[in-house]
Amino acid sequence: MTILQLFIDLAQDYTPDISHTFIHFGHESVEDHGAPLQFKNARLIAKGNSSVYKGRLCRVGFKSRRMVCKIVSRSAKAVERLKNEAQLYTKELKILQGVHVPSFFGLYMGQVDGCIAACILFEDGGVPLDDDVSAYPEEFRISVMQSLMCIHKCGVQHGDFDTSNIVVDDAKNPKRHMIIDFDNATYHQCQRSGEVFLYEIGPPAFADFKCSELWWVGQELDIWTPSDIMFQGIGVPLRLVNGPEDVLDYVKKRHWNSPAPQNHMTLARNAIIDYANRYGDRVDYMMGRKVRALEPMVDAQVIDFMKPKGDA
Repeated sequence: MTILQLFIDLAQDYTPDISHTFIHFGHESVEDHGAPLQFKNARLIAKGNSSVYKGRLCRVGFKSRRMVCKIVSRSAKAVERLKNEAQLYTKELKILQGVHVPSFFGLYMGQVDGCIAACILFEDGGVPLDDDVSAYPEEFRISVMQSLMCIHKCGVQHGDFDTSNIVVDDAKNPKRHMIIDFDNATYHQCQRSGEVFLYEIGPPAFADFKCSELWWVGQELDIWTPSDIMFQGIGVPLRLVNGPEDVLDYVKKRHWNSPAPQNHMTLARNAIIDYANRYGDRVDYMMGRKVRALEPMVDAQVIDFMKPKGDA
C-alpha cells in the first residue's frame, strides 16, 4: 500500500506544514518502497472544479521530481470525474504517456475535513500556451494536431480543448508540448473520414469529415487553407475569384441591399492582397503539387517511476 502525504493547506491555498494523508487507489503499478511519498513545495496554479498545484514529489532514498497534483474534495461527483480521468490515463491514454500526454503517477483517495477527497499525480509538462495557437510555427501546430489525432485514435475525445490545456517547455519558443486536463473527456470511437492534409483548401465539409472536435481544432491550428476570401465580413469562394470584380459581383448578387461603398474596388483588391500575403506561400499545397498527410503513428512508451538516486 502506497501512502501519499500532501503538505498543502487545502482551505487556505498556501503551503504550511499541514499534511493530508491519501492512499493509492487503482490498478496501475506504483512501487511501494516502505517510505511514504510526499508532495512538498506546493504552489497553486489553477482553481475551479479542482485545485491544481505544482510541487516536488519526494521519497526518502529517491531523487525528487517536479510533479503536478490535481485535487478534488467534498463532492462525490467531482471525485468520480477524477476517477474517470485517472482511468483514461491508465488505460486508453497509457501508450501516449510521456509523449502526447503527461506520465501518470496514480490516483489517491483520502479525506479533507472529514469529507471525501481524491487526487491524481502526473509529471510537470511545463507552462500553458499564452497566445493564439495559430500564431505558433508550422511544425508546432502540426505536432499539436497529431497529438489530438493520437488521443482520438486511442478512443478518447478531449471535450475541452483550448490553449490553456496545451502545456509546453517554453511558451515563447516551444520545443515540446503535452495535452492535459481530461476531466471533461469521453470515450470516443472516432468516425473521422479520410486523411488530414496540410494546407489543403478547406476545411473539408463537416458532414464528410465526421469528427467535430478534430474539425474545429484543425481550423484553430490553421491546418487548412481557408476556401474563402473575406470581404466586409462575407466569405467569397476562392474558386470564383480572378480579380476584385469577381469579389464585388459575388457580394452584390447575394448580400448587398444598399449601394456599395464608394471605394469598393480598392477594398476588394485589398481583400485579395491580404489573402495572398497570408497564404501565398501555400500555393503548392493548395494546387496539389505538394502533399503532406498528418496521420500520426502511436508508439508504446515505457515509463519508469521514481528512479533511485544515481540511476540514469
